[in-house]
Amino acid sequence: MSCTLRRTKIIATIGPASAHPRIIREMILSGMDIARVNLSHGSATWHEETVQQIRTLADELNREIGILVDIPGPKLRVLTGSPPRDVIAGDIIHIAGEHMNSPGSVLVTPPDCIPPVCPGDMVLIGDGAVTLQILKPGPPMRTTVLSGGTIREGMGVVIPGRRPDIPYASPRFGEYIRRGAAFRPDYIALSFVGSAADIRDARILLAKQGMADIPIIAKIECRRAVEGLADIIRDADGIMVARGDLGVEIPLEEVPNIQKLIITSCSQQGKPVITATEMLESMVSRGRPTRAEVTDVANAIVDGTDATMLSAETSVGKHPDQAVMMMARIATETEKHLPYL
Repeated sequence: MSCTLRRTKIIATIGPASAHPRIIREMILSGMDIARVNLSHGSATWHEETVQQIRTLADELNREIGILVDIPGPKLRVLTGSPPRDVIAGDIIHIAGEHMNSPGSVLVTPPDCIPPVCPGDMVLIGDGAVTLQILKPGPPMRTTVLSGGTIREGMGVVIPGRRPDIPYASPRFGEYIRRGAAFRPDYIALSFVGSAADIRDARILLAKQGMADIPIIAKIECRRAVEGLADIIRDADGIMVARGDLGVEIPLEEVPNIQKLIITSCSQQGKPVITATEMLESMVSRGRPTRAEVTDVANAIVDGTDATMLSAETSVGKHPDQAVMMMARIATETEKHLPYL
């Protein structure tokens, strides 16, 4: 499918399902404009090899494919290597830092990102797939299961309204910046930005790597970022409506209006905006999206988003190239009915 007539850019996340050269080639031909590499998952060697593959294939196909490196923020995840754990409502679950001697606990990393908590606080694992309530702050944190499911390695662990007592530009963050800058990407995305100061701190670190001018995309995924939106838009080079964690940090019913607010605010300030997360989620396992998903993508384009992003659909889904092709088809058709000047 030709991308020349499509204005809305398509960002596709590269992961285990799409890192093979044949799949990357099909995604480029299907309409991928920017490849996202998420440093939250995978090794440094895997990231380096993947970026090189994308660039090699883009050259072979004579396509301009941007590289977006996603830098992890201060977010907890279930420790890699943890066995799957099924829990049901009423179970008592302990949560502990990865190095804590706490047999039977769900171990999380990095431990310094465990925020101060209070009894009654909620804990959402895997974007809310499992919901817990804190009974005792600990350590270890003692919780009860409100909504059961399976806890798996790598799942995000969010305590809405609570922030870790560490600076955004921590030594760990600086190391991720160094790793990301080594790939000489076209864009850097910053996770869990809380204020414009976080963006300025990141620019200082990038300048030390000789990349002071690289465009920074600020991901809006917490209440604090929404409250400081105007300043963040001013200091960032672009904005991502990161609906996954945003829909965990704030009530789900608020997300649609916040998305519209972000898109409108970016348009007013002349900053590009990306709409992301679960846009074609059913295509993780199916070859065809739901009608609601198609409408979601179209509505974001009508509202003025500059790009739409595929996450699990292309990183771990069964049909990565088909997901890109479907996104391109939706965008192309929607744009036919927009009054571009």
